[in-house]
This record gives sequence, structure tokens and C-alpha cells, in this order.
Amino acid sequence: MILDYTDSVVFYLVFYLNQNITQEDFDQLVNNSNQKWSLVQSEFNVTLANLGLPISSIPELSEALPETEGTGATVINEGTSAVNLRSAPNTDAAVVASLETGASATALGKNEAGDWIQVDLNGTLGWVFAENITLNVAIEELHIIDVTP
Repeated sequence: MILDYTDSVVFYLVFYLNQNITQEDFDQLVNNSNQKWSLVQSEFNVTLANLGLPISSIPELSEALPETEGTGATVINEGTSAVNLRSAPNTDAAVVASLETGASATALGKNEAGDWIQVDLNGTLGWVFAENITLNVAIEELHIIDVTP
């Protein structure tokens, strides 16, 4: 069951998913745990939550998420159709969002081969194939993000 986060009064954020969780993954987690789990969905993100813990145990946002430095780089879709954002830098990975024609996103880094760029599109992280977008800096300026499993 997916809950709207505004309807959930007490939950403890366990981790943020950069990709959509499958029903099979969710069922496996629930069946292998003595905790109560639920998916909590906001407008942009799906989060896995442990229900029933005291609200006081939820860390302050500034403590929970480390600050990251932006690259100042932006990707722009100057093509004629939307570009897929994927959960990993390959075409077999799940599509997590789309970068519409004319839209832009913040570039966070690249894979080691330099053919995929990780982006932040309004809070959704994903990978775009470099040949499908325009980057406002040289790709060499982006740092390499380790994507080994």
C-alpha cells in the first residue's frame, strides 16, 4: 500500500529511494522483517518508511542529509522528445523520470566511461545518456561517480 505522506502522522524515514521500488522488493522486505513498513509517496519521491516509531526519533533534516556541493553544471534537453532519467547508467535500468524538451536539470557527475551523467531533476536523481542532452560545461569538468554495485 502506498500512502500519501501528508496522511501519515508518525513515521520514521529509513532511507530515500532513488528509484521506484518494485512490489516484489517491498514484499520481500516486509516478509523478512519484524517491523511495520510502508511506502510513502510525495509529489516527487517514493520513500520507504518504518511505521510506529515515535516522531521524536526522526532526525532533523540538517542532521539527516549531508550538504553536497553542486557542480554548477546543467544539462538541457534541446532535442525534440523527452529524455529518460534512469536509476543506473544503462538502458536496462528503470526509468525514474523524464526530462522534457527544453527542460534542464542539475548535473551531479558522470560515470567512469563518461557516457552517462547523473542529474537532479527537482529532487529526483537519475542518469541520462550524455549524447541525448546538452551540457553547459565540458564533460571532463564533472567528477566521476562510482556506480559499482
